[in-house]
Amino acid sequence: MNPGPTALEVQQVNCFYNYTAGLEVGDVDLIKTAVRLLRSGVARAVCFSDLKSFYLDTNGDIQLEWIQPKGRQWDSSWMVQFSDDLPRPIAEELLFCLELSFHEQRIEGAESRQIPPHLRAVLPPVVLERGDFTLPVYPWLKVYSDGILNVSFQLDTTWDSLNEADFISDVVNLFYRYFDQIWMQANVQRLDANHILPEAFAGDLSIAGQAAAGRKHRRLLKDLHRASRVVLDRSLGKDGRNFEVGGDSWTLHQIAGSEGDSDWEANIDLCRSIYLGAVTSLIVPSAGKKAERFRRVQLWQGHPSISLMRFTAQPDTTDGLVERFSPTISPVLMRSSSIEQPPDLPPDLRLFEDYCLHGNQALLLWT
Repeated sequence: MNPGPTALEVQQVNCFYNYTAGLEVGDVDLIKTAVRLLRSGVARAVCFSDLKSFYLDTNGDIQLEWIQPKGRQWDSSWMVQFSDDLPRPIAEELLFCLELSFHEQRIEGAESRQIPPHLRAVLPPVVLERGDFTLPVYPWLKVYSDGILNVSFQLDTTWDSLNEADFISDVVNLFYRYFDQIWMQANVQRLDANHILPEAFAGDLSIAGQAAAGRKHRRLLKDLHRASRVVLDRSLGKDGRNFEVGGDSWTLHQIAGSEGDSDWEANIDLCRSIYLGAVTSLIVPSAGKKAERFRRVQLWQGHPSISLMRFTAQPDTTDGLVERFSPTISPVLMRSSSIEQPPDLPPDLRLFEDYCLHGNQALLLWT
């Protein structure tokens, strides 16, 4: 007798919430951009697509690390030897970048050399809090020389047992959830504010897209900009709170102006907006281009990519997974726990039997 469907109780998950932005220009100076990312404190290391890296040493000076992995395209791993004076936290960040590069080159092969040059960087973490629910989120950046940016927010966390409904509402649909407090590096917030304030409130004071004109309008804009600056300086001038995230100690601040306010857009989409503004302010165009053109971007929100690492009664085979958990995994793909008769799982996109990959227009799910 075959066992019935098993309830999904999640214990460990790794998620990526992905955003892509396009700048108004198609030529970015990656070297100068990398230097600005490091000098601003937004990144500690930057890894280029040719596997050369800039990083900050213990004295705050920029150093070059030339990474030369040993291995063939279809080897199961690469051998990497870092220089002896590379700080351990920097090495850990570069290892993650190398993992992504390893898989990309295995998938794309020689065609990967046709992709525009790009850089990767680890950005300062975000901490989301709601009641006794605390989630550390790790942002990652990828910048192509043709003006395309990828910002991904990684959530890697564990629970004793998280039921399916809470998993879908709190994790799968994280970008719909509001939080009591969001903690973020003060420098990231200040870079974003400096980037958006020159054009802030212009849309609020327009009618049908047409900007108002006149002395009173200009005075009002100046007053609004000045008041916003006061709020920013007051909030970020306070002592931050220390968090242990990913083995490192980070001093983070609440988002400026949010203290004591329960009616604000406290969600991951606001974090995306702030990080995108901060990063865009540091992008250096090629010679002859004006930085003002970088103020506006075109934004696309990609599929969340979710890996169920561990869950209760996890089967040893993919056949067992589909047989016992299909009715409970299907609502995850639908991003809704209220479906009374969820559809069958789509075909498994993984050709081997080590794990399953299911995807649709809403989600990529690895189990």
